[in-house]
Amino acid sequence: MDAQQSPLQRQPECFSIKSGQVPFATIVLHRLDIAQFQQQLSKQVELGAGLLVDAPVVLDFGKLPVGEAFFKQVVQAARSMGLIIFAVRMKGEDLNASCQQLRVANLGPAHVKPAKEAPSPERTRIVRQVRSGQQIYARNTSLVIFGHVSDGAEVIADGDIYVHGNLRGKAMAGASGNTNAMIYCDQLHAQLVSINGIYAVNEKIPIDRGATLISLSENQLEFGDPQ
Repeated sequence: MDAQQSPLQRQPECFSIKSGQVPFATIVLHRLDIAQFQQQLSKQVELGAGLLVDAPVVLDFGKLPVGEAFFKQVVQAARSMGLIIFAVRMKGEDLNASCQQLRVANLGPAHVKPAKEAPSPERTRIVRQVRSGQQIYARNTSLVIFGHVSDGAEVIADGDIYVHGNLRGKAMAGASGNTNAMIYCDQLHAQLVSINGIYAVNEKIPIDRGATLISLSENQLEFGDPQ
């Protein structure tokens, strides 16, 4: 006869693990200068009106020759300003012990993805106007909006974002790591724009302009005119 299960064995599992797509900011370092890093980050936190504070952030050191002392200084400086540094990107595994000590994950160097084809209709999500308080996420595809994106609205896509109207809210393209993603809008008055985690808030966005194409070049957002 089979042994009877105890009440504890018959209980359902306490938790399950799911993977998801959570947009996060990426701070890409271009030089090893802790004083300049602290000064610039302090200004960004102030200008960002809380967009960085208490938000998940990745520090990307690229191919910089990062030493242990500088690495710890940068992480601790960012955390002292209220940033949640949960992961870093860097070449090699020399600082893995320091990562463990500081409770951050080493995601390895960022991978540049090859240029992609223009999205086909079956791979594109199409919506109408996005109102304040709404959040639209186009997972594994691009997003086309025939209408305005209101203040307080968020549009997110793993691919490109096309706004055939006025972009006033927040637009985050390339959310899953696509460095070739872009954002297009007929009018630009955005609160925030981001591509692959590299973002700019309204104080840094050239607003009050007409049709605009936003792309990523050498880890910098570029605001140009559509060709």
